Amino acid sequence: MQEFPQKLGKMKILGIDDSGNIDYWIKCFHSDDYEYTSICDGRECIRFIRDGKYDLVLMDLAKPGYTNKDAITSLEKVNLLKKQPTIVFVESSASDDEIDDFIVRGAYQCIRKPVKIELLVSVLKGLSKVNPIPTKILKKWPLTEQEIKSK
Repeated sequence: MQEFPQKLGKMKILGIDDSGNIDYWIKCFHSDDYEYTSICDGRECIRFIRDGKYDLVLMDLAKPGYTNKDAITSLEKVNLLKKQPTIVFVESSASDDEIDDFIVRGAYQCIRKPVKIELLVSVLKGLSKVNPIPTKILKKWPLTEQEIKSK
């Protein structure tokens, strides 16, 4: 398991998502302890990660043209993939070999879709053991559907 520097203060999370899924999932966390930035063009990931110095990257790029694999390759080429934990959301049809390849290349974790929020919380709790996530992010969960919609 990769080790990352400990974070004090507000956690910076980048969502790279061409479908809006991550924007919904991130609303499931109750906290003022994180700053969330969302981009929908995976080609922008290098610039955002280099300039933004994020503590966690959530990636869900499935549409043709620029996929998770393309983004992982781009980040790997400029040594940005292993600088922060990157969680990649993959299609349910993704092969175990494809997932293993992402992990070997430097992704922190891969989660098959459809994503169960319980699994995402579990992965984030696991991450918090090597790179503490402010506990308020994980403490009051699950949110009600009304709380999610109001965010």
